[in-house]
Amino acid sequence: MNWGKGIFIALGTFVVFIGVLATTLMRQNVDLVSEKYYVDEIAYQQEIDAIKSAQVLDSLIISQRDNQLVFQFDQNLNADSIALHLWRPNNDKLDQNYSISGTTTYLVPVAELEKGQYDVRCVYWKEGKKYLQKTSVKVN
Repeated sequence: MNWGKGIFIALGTFVVFIGVLATTLMRQNVDLVSEKYYVDEIAYQQEIDAIKSAQVLDSLIISQRDNQLVFQFDQNLNADSIALHLWRPNNDKLDQNYSISGTTTYLVPVAELEKGQYDVRCVYWKEGKKYLQKTSVKVN
């Protein structure tokens, strides 16, 4: 075998490798954090302000017991409304949204959730001001 055939085989193998790689990567499912990410990015300063406000209160405690996720809010919170978002980073079809009012303890059955990591976003409004707490929880 001479140099010409070796170079041709090497280039051909490289082209086939790149083709297989490109095809494999194009078939991967990529879930965006948000479909309207540009609008969300513009409003990000409001989110930063809400996080800073919530750090002062630190009113959410999350625990898992008896096959339930327990979201315990501070007794003195007195929020007008609370929105709880359980976001699954690897599959947006597993995201859960809850609206909470009139209680300081909210229970979510673990049977409703797939096992794995969830990012928790708790948004609440108190006297017209927005508060946001972010954390993550692992469901067993």
